[in-house]
Amino acid sequence: MDDLFTPVSQVYTTRTQETLLEANIPQAKPEPVRTPVLSSYADALEVLKREPNYETLSSVLEYLINGIPSDGKVMNIHSPSPQNSQIIQTLVTEVAPNYWRLLKDEAENALAAEGNPGSPPTPYYLLLACLRNLSGVNAILTHLRGLIGGLEASADDGRRSHTALTLELLMDLLCSLLAGPETILQIWENTTGGLEGSSAMARPLAQELVNVLAGGRVVSVAAEAERTIKKKDDTDAEFWVAASKDYSLWLLQNIIYWARKGSPESQSKVITELLVKAFRLGHSDLMVQVLVETLLVRESDDGKHVFDRLCKGLPHFEQRRLLYSLLKFASRAYFDGAADLPASEPETSTVAAVAGLLNSAVLQVESRVNLLLSWLTDSSGAAPGESVGIRRAVIAVVAQKKDDITTVVEKSLDQFGDQLYVRHAPLLQQEAHAQVLLLSAGYLHRANPIKLALLAKSSAYMNAISNRLGAPQTRARVLGMIVGEALSTLAKTGGKGLDFDMNETKSDDAKWYKALVEISDSIGPVDSLRKKVKTHNRPDVAKKAAKAQQKPRRQAKQSLPTPATQPKKPAIVEVVDSDEEEDDLVPYAKPDSDPEDSEDDAELVRRDKPRA
Repeated sequence: MDDLFTPVSQVYTTRTQETLLEANIPQAKPEPVRTPVLSSYADALEVLKREPNYETLSSVLEYLINGIPSDGKVMNIHSPSPQNSQIIQTLVTEVAPNYWRLLKDEAENALAAEGNPGSPPTPYYLLLACLRNLSGVNAILTHLRGLIGGLEASADDGRRSHTALTLELLMDLLCSLLAGPETILQIWENTTGGLEGSSAMARPLAQELVNVLAGGRVVSVAAEAERTIKKKDDTDAEFWVAASKDYSLWLLQNIIYWARKGSPESQSKVITELLVKAFRLGHSDLMVQVLVETLLVRESDDGKHVFDRLCKGLPHFEQRRLLYSLLKFASRAYFDGAADLPASEPETSTVAAVAGLLNSAVLQVESRVNLLLSWLTDSSGAAPGESVGIRRAVIAVVAQKKDDITTVVEKSLDQFGDQLYVRHAPLLQQEAHAQVLLLSAGYLHRANPIKLALLAKSSAYMNAISNRLGAPQTRARVLGMIVGEALSTLAKTGGKGLDFDMNETKSDDAKWYKALVEISDSIGPVDSLRKKVKTHNRPDVAKKAAKAQQKPRRQAKQSLPTPATQPKKPAIVEVVDSDEEEDDLVPYAKPDSDPEDSEDDAELVRRDKPRA
């Protein structure tokens, strides 16, 4: 076998040499990361399109915020231009899905380590700063709509999972972008930087700002995105921008912050339009409550001027809504809200404090005082069924001017005696207006007794008492007698007046009504109301955004056991005895027989008899 292999040559080596020789191949040294040199926003756009690494992205974001383009075509990243729109679109669609979680975690770790919010901004804050304008918000909303449509139309599970994850990241980005009470002002200043003097260019931007942020566009798209995420991933993730209540409170915080700045007339119109749109999101009563507690209860002087600045530009209908919501809130928050009984008599100090609150809101502006007059005298006003304290507080504010309280007495007296009102108005409504009439008559008597004496002798007073005495309801007649005796006694100098001498007019309830003419409330400070201020669930957006990311994914829903069917309880049937019928119900008499139909057989009856 060895003869078959003939060696060509033989080489002898020493034992000190290694059998296997390692080739000394020079290894390539890693090239240092080269930071691109940026001289214009076009260069930044090209770098962003090439999927930059972390260091390159940081330098690009730093340049977009602090750099000055050499070409001078645009002022900054927030200026409306096609190139800036492309950059923002790239940041939203390409950069944010890949880097958002990393940038946010890095910012949170840096803040936890240093504990100094004033440290140099990280790429997380630089990215938010680039997007904090109308173009950035619109780009996020547009991309969210596209992802929602793509998720519903796609049948690939892998693609659907990736789309759902991108949706969740963009929702977190939107929450972080809008977080804070100064966000709307920053968006406005960034978007309209340098355009304040040009109303032709700033006005369309203002309209777009109002429509996007306060017109329901953000909350509607966010709510649909949240529903899609929960439907796909079965998670508990919650985003405050998708809850209309939290979003409305966030809007109100931003409006108050902006109004405190003492903005010029052009910005005041934008603030007013934001407030009007915010009221129409469905939580106007809650917004008025927070607005009143923030500006009029917690603050006295500065808040009063801010509230006046907000109300001044509102249309008449919106002022009416605001003031009526304020009255409803004050009635239910500071009074017991019970029926008007002697046992539920409100404290004089509380009435004075609420009167001071209303006086701070009205500030004796004629249009707002007229709204109070309408609230007292309208056929559906005066808060029927609520505590008399709110009516006392309103009348105390109105009674500061003699002409206003005279108007209340005259309109209340005319309405009190109107026949249609007496017959058809609910009794609770009539009782509330009777209290308004008696309270205002007492103020008028102390301010101008001659005027009240003339009213007590007028035809309006006579017709009112006469129509009341002829009312079909007993309670309406009793109210007429009580008011008639009270006004007649008040107008008589000797203390003697009309007296019906009936038990109904001498009861405790009648005495309580008659004593209303002696009540005189003052306008006091609102300090006592601060103790009753309740903390509301204002959107702590930073905590909610972090909490949404920390929530673990929940397991699939387990089918709940069907509860056992419980036997129905036997119905209680009330047996009414016919003998207990009221005596005043007279039954109808039997009809007389018709002589023409006296035949037993209907076919034999002639109905075409000649008539004279």
